[in-house]
Amino acid sequence: MLRHSKFFNEIDTIVTLFTALVRSKLEYASVIWAPTSKFLSKKIEQVQARFVRALFFKMFGFYPCYPEAISYTQLREQLCIESLEARRDKAKLLFIYNIINNNITCPGFIEKINIKTPRVRYPQKQTKSACQ
Repeated sequence: MLRHSKFFNEIDTIVTLFTALVRSKLEYASVIWAPTSKFLSKKIEQVQARFVRALFFKMFGFYPCYPEAISYTQLREQLCIESLEARRDKAKLLFIYNIINNNITCPGFIEKINIKTPRVRYPQKQTKSACQ
C-alpha cells in the first residue's frame, strides 16, 4: 500500500487507504483469533508501526531516529491513530456487550459467560430483647 500511495500528498487519504486496505484485514474477526501472547500482538502491531513511520517521513521528510528520538506511541498519538491492541480490546468488549444484551443471538456463547452477582443482603430487623 505504501508503494502505491507514494505520489499521494494528502495525509488523510493515505490514512484512509491504510484503514480500508490493511487495518481492516488485520482486525477481521479479531474477536475470535486475537493473539494472547505479547510476541504475536507485537508482530501485528509492527505492521502499523511501519506505516506510522512511513507516514512521518511523508509529512516531515525524514525518518525519526527510532526508537530514541520519537517513539511509536508518540507518533501514533500525534497522528491520532489508535493501537491495534486497544482496538481489539474494544471489539472484544463490544462483542460481549452485544451477546449479553441479546443483540447477537448465539446461545453457545451466552452459556459460557459466567456472570456472578453479589447476593442481596437484607438488613435484619432490630428487635428489642426481653432483657431490657
